[in-house]
Amino acid sequence: MFDDIYRDELVYKEYMGLTNTNQPSYKPEQTIKGLRLKGKVKVVNDKDGDHTSCDIAYKTPEPLVKYSLINGRTIMECIKVPGLGHNCGYVSYVK
Repeated sequence: MFDDIYRDELVYKEYMGLTNTNQPSYKPEQTIKGLRLKGKVKVVNDKDGDHTSCDIAYKTPEPLVKYSLINGRTIMECIKVPGLGHNCGYVSYVK
């Protein structure tokens, strides 16, 4: 019923864990359907240089793995959207 709302193509790299050198390991990049719900990227200038932060949320039909990358940003949490017995998707918050 709501499958047509997932119209954006998102670049997703699933997190597999840490390597022997404590570096994150990812599966090959893939394109998934989703929807950007809200948020913005903020650039901060301080004495240590420039860095970015964001509060973006994406909605997808399937759950995404924590610490995976979506459009180059790390997923910090993925929660199911409640919906009276229907699969209403999942919301992933990125940093």
